[in-house]
Amino acid sequence: MSGGLDSSVADSVSEIVNGILYEGLARRASDIHIESGAKSARVRFRVDGMLLNGKTYPKHMEAAMVVRIKILAKLDITETRMPQDGHLRFIYGGRQIDVRLSTLPTVHGEKVAMRLLDSNRSLRKLGELGIDPAILARFSDAIKSPNGLILVTGPTGSGKTTTLYAALSELNSTERNITTLEDPVEYVIENINQIEAFPKIGLTFAVGLRAILRQDPNIILVGEIRDVETAEIALQASITGHLVFSTLHTNDAVSSVHRLFNMNVEAFMITAALRGVLAQRLMRRLCAKCKRPHQLTDREATELGLAVKAGASFFEPGGCEACFNTGYQGRLPIHEWFEVTRGVRELVARKASVDELRAASAAGGLKSMRQTALDRAAAGETSLDEVLRLTREQSEA
Repeated sequence: MSGGLDSSVADSVSEIVNGILYEGLARRASDIHIESGAKSARVRFRVDGMLLNGKTYPKHMEAAMVVRIKILAKLDITETRMPQDGHLRFIYGGRQIDVRLSTLPTVHGEKVAMRLLDSNRSLRKLGELGIDPAILARFSDAIKSPNGLILVTGPTGSGKTTTLYAALSELNSTERNITTLEDPVEYVIENINQIEAFPKIGLTFAVGLRAILRQDPNIILVGEIRDVETAEIALQASITGHLVFSTLHTNDAVSSVHRLFNMNVEAFMITAALRGVLAQRLMRRLCAKCKRPHQLTDREATELGLAVKAGASFFEPGGCEACFNTGYQGRLPIHEWFEVTRGVRELVARKASVDELRAASAAGGLKSMRQTALDRAAAGETSLDEVLRLTREQSEA
């Protein structure tokens, strides 16, 4: 087990690795990075979407730490020149924690990235996700459609899977055959058929989706639409009587239509299939113990480009032990719902620009993520810096 180390060193390395994992869980980290440098190895934790520094270890301990992690994940400890993927499990505070990890050779040594998944976490209901009531009402109506395509968009780690599984839980009943195809399966739900994509053996999203359609499904969840083949199969399925959920990586909800255009999906298929798109982000919540009042600056007002309500007060992060001196603790969601109405379908059919689609959606009541985020800041839940960080990309698009 020790890879040539004596027992005392092996015990020390084991304690270090366990300590890194436990610290990650204590910090509520989603990911842990062990990075190889020229003279040392550093640990960083992704907390609330941001990487924070952990401890630094002497260079001579680095290889032993990586070997220990590889042994736990049953990876090849002799292979250091090629990337490897694996997983391990351990018990922490009575909970089973799954860790999905990957190694990557760099010029200074192997880097390890670990994603922490709590196997015992309970599925949340749609009403518990913090979705704006008006958006929640429209989204809830859309998922009750007998057929069609519903997309959830956002960057990695924005909570798309949590939202989709909350939707599936609402629809889960003995009268429906629900099947998912994911990479990887992150939640396990009773009475739902869940398949894990395995591209190395040819089980891609497209191949798996074709197989699912031969299984008499009512509702299908495809983890992600990554290529034109998967897109066309998903849209065809939604047109022929199935309700299909999936995800896309776009800046906002409206841009999803043009993302499908760029994948060479025909406009008539989009107009026939697409019911709506929910875009979402997770923004950091200010620590209630150390947040402090903040005066809106001219720069912020100019960059936000939005009318601020008279008398609106704002807060900024402070820093205390409770939040590890970050000023933030936890995250809160912001959403944007793009509903495909008759007017929107006409615009999609003639491949209207994103600006035209956005204008039509705004006329129908769409509230942008930036405005939603600004409302959260005015309520004292987050900072204006966080609003700008999360929505700058959308604004530029």
